[in-house]
Amino acid sequence: MTVAPTAVPAASPDDEEVFDALADAHAFYRSQVRGSWVPDHLNRRNLYPQLEPAGIGYAPDGWTTLTAALHRRGHTPSALEAAGLARRTSAGRLVDVFRDRLMVPLTDAGGQLVGFTGRRAPTAGDDIPKYLNSPAGPVFSKHQVLYGLAEDADRLRRGAMPVLVEGPLDRLAVTQGSRTLAVVGVAPCGTALTADQVAALIAVTGLRRPIAVALDPDPAGRAATLRGWQLLTSAGATHLRHVALPDGQDPADLIRQGRGDQLRTAITRHRPLAIAVADHRITAAGPTRDWTAALRLGRHILTQDLPHVPSGDVAAYLAHLARRLQLDPATITAAAADTVSTPHALTTDT
Repeated sequence: MTVAPTAVPAASPDDEEVFDALADAHAFYRSQVRGSWVPDHLNRRNLYPQLEPAGIGYAPDGWTTLTAALHRRGHTPSALEAAGLARRTSAGRLVDVFRDRLMVPLTDAGGQLVGFTGRRAPTAGDDIPKYLNSPAGPVFSKHQVLYGLAEDADRLRRGAMPVLVEGPLDRLAVTQGSRTLAVVGVAPCGTALTADQVAALIAVTGLRRPIAVALDPDPAGRAATLRGWQLLTSAGATHLRHVALPDGQDPADLIRQGRGDQLRTAITRHRPLAIAVADHRITAAGPTRDWTAALRLGRHILTQDLPHVPSGDVAAYLAHLARRLQLDPATITAAAADTVSTPHALTTDT
C-alpha cells in the first residue's frame, strides 16, 4: 500500500525575519508617498514638516501591492503574516493588511520598528475604520506601544514633559506646535490606554516627573481621562497635570486651524489632573438635589481621589471642589480631614 507523504507545515519565521520584513515594508511605504494624497493631507493640516522626521509613508490602494513587492525581495508569506503586513482571505489568498492609508511607523521601547498604524484616506467613508493598527503578532502588541515614547526617548530622559494625547496626528501636532516647549506628545494610537503603556511611560520618566493629559474634550475623552488618572495613580505617578483644550478641539484641530499659539498656551497653563477628574465626576453624577447630596458626592470623590493629590495641589483642589459643589470651603476641608488618614495630605508645600 502506498502511503501519501505527510505535508510539512512551513516553519514559523524568527523575529529577525519579521523585523527585516517590517523594515522593507517601511522603506516601501516611504517610497510611495510622492504622488499620493498624504503630502497634501499633512500640508492642509499644517503637519507637513513632520512627514520626514516621523518617517510617514503611504500604503497604496491595491490588494497585493506590498505583498508582491516584498515577495520580490525574498520575504516569505509566513514572515509577512507574522509581521502583520499581510493576511489570508477566506479563499486562502494573501493580501495586504493596509491599503490606501497614511502609514505611521511604531517602535518598541528599544527603538525597534514593530508595526504600523494607518490612517484612512480623507475620501474614505465612515464605514472604514479611521485608524488601523498592525494585528497582534510575535513582535507587536498595540497594548504595549505608546507612540512617541521611543521616538522622543532622549528628550523625555532630559526632562521633557510627556503630554498624553489620543492619536498619532495629535502627537505630531504637539511636536509641531510646541517646538519652543520642553514637551513630547505620546499617543496610544486610538486605543484605550493600558497598564503596560503606563508602565513603559513611567520607566522613562520616573514617578515624580510631571505627566500631562490632553485628551479630547468630549464624553469619550473624559472617560479616557478618568481611565488615565486611575492607571497613572495606580502605578504610583504623583505629579499629574491636565491640559484643557477648547470644546470640540483636539491638538491636531488647533494646528490645522493655525492656532498653535492656543495649543502652546493650554500646555503651559496646565493644572492638576485631579481638578479635571473632579469636574468629570461631578458632571457624570448630574445635578445634586440639596446640600446633603452635594456633600455626599464630595465625600465620595474625596475618598477616591484625595489620597493621590500631591500636597502642593491640595488647597487648590479642595477650593475647586467646594466651588463646583457649591459648598462652604470649611465643609469640604472637614470632609477631607475625615477621608484621609495622613494629616500631611491637607497641608501645602512651602
